[in-house]
Amino acid sequence: MLQNSSLTENKPNLDYIQALRALAALMVVLHHAKAFLVGTVYEKLSFDLFWPGAFGVDLFFIISGFIIVYTSYDYTRKDLPTFIKKRFIRIWPLYFIATMIYALLFKNTDLSTMHGFVYSDKIDAVQSLNIIKSLLFIPLNFYDPVYFGAATLFVGWTLNYEVYFYIVCATGLLFSRNKYWFYALWFLTTLFIIPSFMGLATTIRPTIENGGYFNLTIQSVVWEFVFGACVAILFKKNMLRIKDPKKAIPLILIAFAIPAYGYVTKRNTMHGVEYFGMYYCIMFFLLTSCHQFIKDSIKIPKTILSIGDASYSLYLLHPIVFIALFKLKERLLPTLDYQNFYFMFISVIVSILVSILSYNYLEKKLINIYKK
Repeated sequence: MLQNSSLTENKPNLDYIQALRALAALMVVLHHAKAFLVGTVYEKLSFDLFWPGAFGVDLFFIISGFIIVYTSYDYTRKDLPTFIKKRFIRIWPLYFIATMIYALLFKNTDLSTMHGFVYSDKIDAVQSLNIIKSLLFIPLNFYDPVYFGAATLFVGWTLNYEVYFYIVCATGLLFSRNKYWFYALWFLTTLFIIPSFMGLATTIRPTIENGGYFNLTIQSVVWEFVFGACVAILFKKNMLRIKDPKKAIPLILIAFAIPAYGYVTKRNTMHGVEYFGMYYCIMFFLLTSCHQFIKDSIKIPKTILSIGDASYSLYLLHPIVFIALFKLKERLLPTLDYQNFYFMFISVIVSILVSILSYNYLEKKLINIYKK
């Protein structure tokens, strides 16, 4: 994951990626926030407006694949400890804190009246064993793709894939300059050769009986990491440098038109590179191809960049904010109707503010600990 938007003069400006991270995080938050309107006259409208928000995680996966390869492009075996330490500091401490707060809130809040909060019935997720499994990035089950039982903090299901990709990348560093041959062999084997041999190549959500953790490795969402990684390789080789406005502007418009098409038509409404993730793959490739034009000609608002910086906090903390606001409402204003767009957008805004505070006063301090 990109840790901040400030880069040295010798490195390209990747602010457009921070903007995409902001977009992905906000999509997920709005998708979850619309659950407040379930059972009301606003339910259909909220679904029509925010239904594709769940696929913000597909965009996250593509960006993660890009950033991991971009930041470790020249790493060799000797850089393995650095790679592991950076990845650990980046994701685990905040995830641990968020998971424990969520579990505590969950156990001490009556969510039975929190109508529409679709995750309120996962009582087993806050059992001690499942908390431990979640914090070790082990899926709660191995037979229910693509979420595989999610995690104690339910959004943590995506981190199980994220950490798997980190493990493969870390293993590849053992081969130093040959790491990309290892990556190619590994992902072709797990995502194509073995599923084809098992007759699962055309299965939407393949699983192997008693396959355990391996079932996670054969899911098509992993291709999104691979795609992002391939774009990073092309980027580092200076093969994606469209500067001419006559070429860049149409490509940028097409880049955003493609997921807009999926949004309007409601086609390919599943996670994965062959479904809605396909739209984001094309969008990301086109925008990355035009990164030089974007850097020179488009000024991205600082507010968007701030949300992009804080996107990891926003992704992890918004369920906590939702429950905390509901709990506060029940205590102070028990008769207040919260199933409306006002409460929904207040929840989103407060989530953004909390995430920015978390990034500045928690995430950055944790990153600075590594740097010292």
